[in-house]
Amino acid sequence: MEARGTHVRLLAHPLAGRLPGQLPLLLREAGAPTEWLIECWPQEADTPEITLTIGAHDLINPKLARPGLPDLCRASSQGHEVILLMKSLTGFSGSSNPLLTQPHVHLWQEDARTGLERLNALLRQE
Repeated sequence: MEARGTHVRLLAHPLAGRLPGQLPLLLREAGAPTEWLIECWPQEADTPEITLTIGAHDLINPKLARPGLPDLCRASSQGHEVILLMKSLTGFSGSSNPLLTQPHVHLWQEDARTGLERLNALLRQE
C-alpha cells in the first residue's frame, strides 16, 4: 500500500494484546517500521479514510469508549471505510457493538490469517 502512495499507520493501542504494550513490541519484532507505529490516537487527529481492525471488538466498541482510539462511528458517518476483521460478534465482554451496523463498515467474520490473505489478494487485483 505504501508503494502505491498510501499513508500507512499501525495503531497498536496499549490495551491491545494480552499484556499492556505487548502488541507494539510484537509489531516491532515482526519488522513493522517504527514510524508506522502509533500507540495512542491523538483526539484532535482526523479519522483515517480507511481503517482495518483485527479482533479488537471490545476496544473499538463505542459503548465501552476507550481513550486513544479514533472514533470509527464518526469515520463511518463521514463516508470513511472501516473493515472489521473479527471472529466473534460479541467480544470478551459479551456486549453488542453498534459499530457493526454503521454505514461503510464491512464485517469480515474470519480469523486474522484468512482475512489478511483475502485482503492482500484483493489489493493485488487492483
